[in-house]
Amino acid sequence: MLSKQSLAALLVSAVIAGCGGGAANQAALPGDGTYDDTILPANDGTQDFAPGSALNPSPSDPIGLPSTPPVASGAIPGTGTMTPQPNAQGFTLRGLVSDLEGRPLAKAKVSIGPQTTLTNAEGTFEFTGIMDSQIWVDVTADGFKAISRHNVVFSSEKPLADKEFKLSRETAGGTGESGSGPRLRHEGTFGGPAFKSVASLTVYGNRVYVLGVIDKKFWFDRAAVVVYNAATGDELSRIGDSVFSKMPKAASSLAIEAGQVVVADGTNRYTFNENGTFVKKAPGSSFALPERIKDESRDLRYTISAANKVKLEGDGLDVNLELENVNQARAIALGNQGNLLVLDGSSRTVHQFSLTTSGK
Repeated sequence: MLSKQSLAALLVSAVIAGCGGGAANQAALPGDGTYDDTILPANDGTQDFAPGSALNPSPSDPIGLPSTPPVASGAIPGTGTMTPQPNAQGFTLRGLVSDLEGRPLAKAKVSIGPQTTLTNAEGTFEFTGIMDSQIWVDVTADGFKAISRHNVVFSSEKPLADKEFKLSRETAGGTGESGSGPRLRHEGTFGGPAFKSVASLTVYGNRVYVLGVIDKKFWFDRAAVVVYNAATGDELSRIGDSVFSKMPKAASSLAIEAGQVVVADGTNRYTFNENGTFVKKAPGSSFALPERIKDESRDLRYTISAANKVKLEGDGLDVNLELENVNQARAIALGNQGNLLVLDGSSRTVHQFSLTTSGK
């Protein structure tokens, strides 16, 4: 005869057996010590757990049988969302590439993965037949910083995207060698053998005035101002070059005042008219060497930054440019053609440079 305890144990076993098996395969709640995650199918967002289990208590389907609804086209696993589907022609990207001031950039390279195109003269481009709803766009242009992996997203409601890509100019480089970015192109020289040493230069109208020592007479330096044609570099005349002229041997700087040439030696200033005739002597200090000039027509500023380099600033530019063939930049000036003139103390010459910039 069974005791009350044995009868109770048999009843519990029968109930468990009728509900789907023993403790080893029952679906218990996580954290109760009997949960085994290898029994349940992994949930990737596209599959439900077994109806009637602890994670899906719905009794609509047979217990222990997982239900797997069909995955909708375009569903992203684990998110329950839909990705935009392009039409048969795909998505379209149209765009404009410009600088920071809004000026269109022609021949800029635009890439979407392996596909590339160039902008036209108006700076515009177009890609059609794009089948991805999210793309990365790379834009490059000579002399400008590239835009890399610029995100563009399409949707079923917006299959066409219009984008403007603004590029900023490069702020490094500019070595004077061929390549992208601004550079100074060497156009020629004048002076050279005319001088034993050079001190200063200035420009007035279509003439370039260079102050220097041209030779020695009776063991004394003989200074003079040599006048050149600004366009051709041809020598036109000399001022104060006679043996007994009023040009001081310690002449160090010059300037043009009211059309007259004024030469300073640190203590006095000596004035000559346009014909080279001495006018007067008056107390006065030297003029500052022109190491910084401004091109008002193009809003550009040049500053000597090293023995053979100038810093170019303005119009979106901030770059050090190498001065080809220059060893010792002593002074600079702006020619009447907008070209840069550099007085080289090493070679005793004036170098002419023209500025070129890519993308402009």
